[in-house]
Amino acid sequence: MKSYEEPNFIKFDTIKIRTKIAYFKKAIVKFNPKYNPRNENITGLYYSSKNDSCNIPFDLFIGVSYPKQSMSIEFSSKILLNDYPKLITKNTFRQCLDNLNKLGICEIDAEAISNDCSFSMTHITSDVQMELTDNTLDTLSILTNNYKNYNWKHYEKSGITFSKDVITENCKEDIKITR
Repeated sequence: MKSYEEPNFIKFDTIKIRTKIAYFKKAIVKFNPKYNPRNENITGLYYSSKNDSCNIPFDLFIGVSYPKQSMSIEFSSKILLNDYPKLITKNTFRQCLDNLNKLGICEIDAEAISNDCSFSMTHITSDVQMELTDNTLDTLSILTNNYKNYNWKHYEKSGITFSKDVITENCKEDIKITR
């Protein structure tokens, strides 16, 4: 076993986190404004490495929402640079946030975020053994608070997608479970 292999931790390739806007300290490069289509007021700012010339060799998204007073950050394990094979785990999460600060795009409070954020999207890199039972589905319904706002879709007789029923793409949430 290689030193970076940690069998007791779930490993992620890509994650999206949400946290408080207060942890966004300042923008270093230009962030794009996001406008309310009804009144043209700025509702937030965002940065996407896909639309920038900073030569970041991986996808990175940082969004700040003023109405929600929140910040979203999405990145892959490539943000770990030479430690990429370790992937994103409990032990490398803080390093990901520190590396984000080192990119020179913005300044964030890595310590506060690592202690106070929620994961809104994760791509797990290895299978987790789990039986898809009625109890599991009931638990997922309870965890979503209002299960009527979510839709279940079965696919290929091997799993389900649990999706928040919303129109706005920014508010979309999915949980995909396969056998």
